[in-house]
Amino acid sequence: MKAPEANPEENRSTGEPSTPPGEKAKPGKAAGAAAQAAGETESAAEAAGETEAAGEETPLILIVDDEPLALDLSSLTLQRHGFRTETARGGEEGWSKVQEVHPDLVLLDITMPDISGFEVFDRIRKHGELQTLPVIFLSARDDVEHRVKGLELGAVDYITKPYNPSELAARVRTTLRMHRLEQELLERQREDIRRDAVNAFLTTVSHYINNAVAAIQGRASITDPEDPEAVERMISVVLRQSRVIASTIHAIEEMSKHLVLETTSYVSTEREMLDIEEALKNRLRELDERDGGMQGDGG
Repeated sequence: MKAPEANPEENRSTGEPSTPPGEKAKPGKAAGAAAQAAGETESAAEAAGETEAAGEETPLILIVDDEPLALDLSSLTLQRHGFRTETARGGEEGWSKVQEVHPDLVLLDITMPDISGFEVFDRIRKHGELQTLPVIFLSARDDVEHRVKGLELGAVDYITKPYNPSELAARVRTTLRMHRLEQELLERQREDIRRDAVNAFLTTVSHYINNAVAAIQGRASITDPEDPEAVERMISVVLRQSRVIASTIHAIEEMSKHLVLETTSYVSTEREMLDIEEALKNRLRELDERDGGMQGDGG
């Protein structure tokens, strides 16, 4: 009895088509799924590696949408790519979650039954601590007017539904990376402002104290100790310039409450840098008037 001939169209052990002689094997469904899973694992490992290298906690993404299926899909996709996620069903819950969990980025649906994504975004931008929070709009509408409105409001990106899961994860990762670079640049700019402010402060203080010391030294060098009138003028200059030095130190002590040399807490991006020299001059003038005009030149 003849053995059954092998079916050239099918590999009985796997249920997948056999490879004809002389042709290269093509990956089947199982191989494709494995490759996709491997790709997702690699992306998640890459995201985790970047976070670990930066010494930061895994980014937290808040997803705000009124559709449960969309929430589940986005959350699962981002978790597979190495992110932590929180979800909120609807705009009001989303606004509450933004304040509660302090996410690193918000995926915000625009069309929701309670309040729109635009309203939630407006609240975020009006909240002092959240003004720089990156937001990506999600919408089923792909018209130019809607997209332009979202970007003009200040969103960093606009993704149209339905979206490719891998593309979503990639755009979230890119947005976070760009936001981190922007914050680092802003911090360097603040540090430059801080350094300039400290230099201006030290220059002004040196100017006042050096002038006072020079006045005393100059008067002493021309004072005849045998001339009572010259000695009296010398004493007057010493007292006057000593008051200048004391008032300068007093002003420094008062201003040190506002000028913290180790931090940038006195620098605000929403107002001009403190004009230290002008502030010190005004304070010295106030002290001079209060003390009856004891500050003057070295004459």
